[in-house]
Amino acid sequence: AWYWRGLLALAAGDAGRAEVFLHRAVAPGDGPVPRALAGAVQAGEGWVRLAAGDTAGALARLEAGLRAAGYGDQTLSRLVRPTAILHVRLLARRPERRREAIDRLRAITDGSLDDPVWVAWWRELGDALAAEGDVRGAAAARARYAALWARADRAR
Repeated sequence: AWYWRGLLALAAGDAGRAEVFLHRAVAPGDGPVPRALAGAVQAGEGWVRLAAGDTAGALARLEAGLRAAGYGDQTLSRLVRPTAILHVRLLARRPERRREAIDRLRAITDGSLDDPVWVAWWRELGDALAAEGDVRGAAAARARYAALWARADRAR
């Protein structure tokens, strides 16, 4: 619960509170911390760094945490989805790493993922492709985003 409170605080723009919650999620005394949770918290700390203006540090922390949580091209548990989407967004904003973001997004949005939970991934893919100059690819990804978004509320 502390991890999710931390992410909610980040989403609300309260990095200070988020950092407290994230540290609480892996505090000693609550028993062994699962590897996936420890990695997810570390990735969440990357988000805190981003809020502080440290983009390079944020990206490094996000990547280390996501690796530790077992983040692979298509293995995204619900635990790491919020920080993984932030990771690809940061990658896409760096021209020298944009192709890596596009490759990750394409691997995850392989066409078989019609679940509306993936809607943000399609939007990120469209934005990254547009930044790369791929107008046709961007239009296709954004159309998929729009179709999933239209069904998002009904899917709950």
